Amino acid sequence: MIIGTERWAVAQDPGRSVQAGGIAEAVVGDRGLLTRRERRVPAYYSLIQLPGEEEASFVAMRSFVPVSDDDSRKELTAFMVGETRADGTSRLVSYEMSNLLAPGPAIVASNISTNPAISRELTLLNDQGSQVDFGDMLLLPVEDSVLYVRPMYVRAQGTQIPLLAGVIASVGNRTALGKTLGEALDDLYPGSDFSGVVLPPIVTDGDAPAAEEPDEPSVTDDTGEPSVTDTPDVTVGELTPGETQQLIDELVELRRRQDEILARLLEELEN
Repeated sequence: MIIGTERWAVAQDPGRSVQAGGIAEAVVGDRGLLTRRERRVPAYYSLIQLPGEEEASFVAMRSFVPVSDDDSRKELTAFMVGETRADGTSRLVSYEMSNLLAPGPAIVASNISTNPAISRELTLLNDQGSQVDFGDMLLLPVEDSVLYVRPMYVRAQGTQIPLLAGVIASVGNRTALGKTLGEALDDLYPGSDFSGVVLPPIVTDGDAPAAEEPDEPSVTDDTGEPSVTDTPDVTVGELTPGETQQLIDELVELRRRQDEILARLLEELEN
């Protein structure tokens, strides 16, 4: 027998706005009636080391929360990955949370918006006509924990090219902001050195430029706290028009290849 707490729904999408709250959309409910609910978080592709695996994998990932008619349940229930391996085999794997109160993406977004240090930084960055937007909320499994990472971009008045203004990291109910992911993790885990840490490669429908690939997706430090180390540093600066177009072309080609992988995965699962 399946009870209500065992039913999952795709997690609510917190959106990219600096204002807390998801974006509503119209959907057809269980009774065939048009209703409104929060938009769902999109699946994204990432090269990460999954729990229990020795090597990194290129996977499609999506997070889930308990089913609720009014979208009131926003705790993280599980995340699911789809993977096509080099030998041609495919699989879907779900990882369920042992902590029933683990925060989902919408809860983490709310924690970010109410963090005093982040609020002050947003006020400064939004000054003088600049616009601040968040990147996608990324869920990264690290050993037995879940790390949320969210880049923050700023666009100066008169330009459409976003620059990385900071990176937000969150574990449980703790949230930190740094100029880099390493700085944010240093704040979350005082006494550890994350100076060389950068964002893992993530491909979504977003417009922001992706970071370089890390050498090692995840390890655990001596204290048992999850961490990410030994990855190359990366800096973000202004792009020339030629560099911007080259980046766009590369992203389009990468997305085409990813769509082929996902289509192949779905076809093999159906068979």
